[in-house]
Amino acid sequence: MKKLFLLAILSVATLRLAADGNPMPQPPQPTPQPQSTMISIPKTVSGLKPINLRIEPLSDDQMKNGLSMDALKDMVMKRLSDSDITISANVTQPILILRVRSIPSGVDIATYFQLSLMEESMLLRNRSMYNAITWSQASLLSCRPEELQKEVAESVDSMVQAFAKDYKKAFAPVITTN
Repeated sequence: MKKLFLLAILSVATLRLAADGNPMPQPPQPTPQPQSTMISIPKTVSGLKPINLRIEPLSDDQMKNGLSMDALKDMVMKRLSDSDITISANVTQPILILRVRSIPSGVDIATYFQLSLMEESMLLRNRSMYNAITWSQASLLSCRPEELQKEVAESVDSMVQAFAKDYKKAFAPVITTN
């Protein structure tokens, strides 16, 4: 019951943040592509498409409780690098976005995490191009303020590992037999 209450509070707080001038990042507006256009996908030596990493700003309260944008960025970049996934500021697509939101809940802090990948995708019904979330994982935890940094690191690391595994699967060669 406590978890449902925390989830409800966190959902309302997240919606309130979006309504109070801290909107979720909006992808650029899609541009229609002619049906015959071939899209070139640059790949790294490992065969994986490089990605752009975006970590949404942390609140002052999160930073007071030990979270750091630099630490999160370094952790995510190291885990991706260990998985042969290249981070590049020179690519605009795909974008891997990490969002961390926290609210106090009595003596604990309830924290919501979301790691999602946005890619330009084509709608089959009319062949128009749109930015869409093609992979996402989210989690909710509640902990003491002094445990926040450790708990966030473990949760984010687990999500990045899951993302890396799935991203590699998406670029695995397709083997056909006759």
